[in-house]
Amino acid sequence: MRLGSQEWEAFATDESKTAMVLWMAGGLAYQWWAGHLVSLSTVLLFFPGIFVASLAAIPTALVNRLKVDQLSAMKQGRRPHSTILLSPQDRPCGSRCRRTSNA
Repeated sequence: MRLGSQEWEAFATDESKTAMVLWMAGGLAYQWWAGHLVSLSTVLLFFPGIFVASLAAIPTALVNRLKVDQLSAMKQGRRPHSTILLSPQDRPCGSRCRRTSNA
């Protein structure tokens, strides 16, 4: 399943918003628990913190998208994109490779 630019923007926006909300909730809970709710670290949690959370969410969002694509492919009875079957001549070990199955 390929995403167009509008679908990708919507997906990235949702992932970034989720990361920012979780970052803020966790940071505020920690600041409250530590007793430093009104401090410089709380301000730093908001201003650069949301950008850090958004950037850190990129790899996890890509992995999440890959898993969603693989699950939807399996539900439709197709082979996931990451699975590549090679013919014997294209395998790294040549024709010596054997595919074994326990079925």
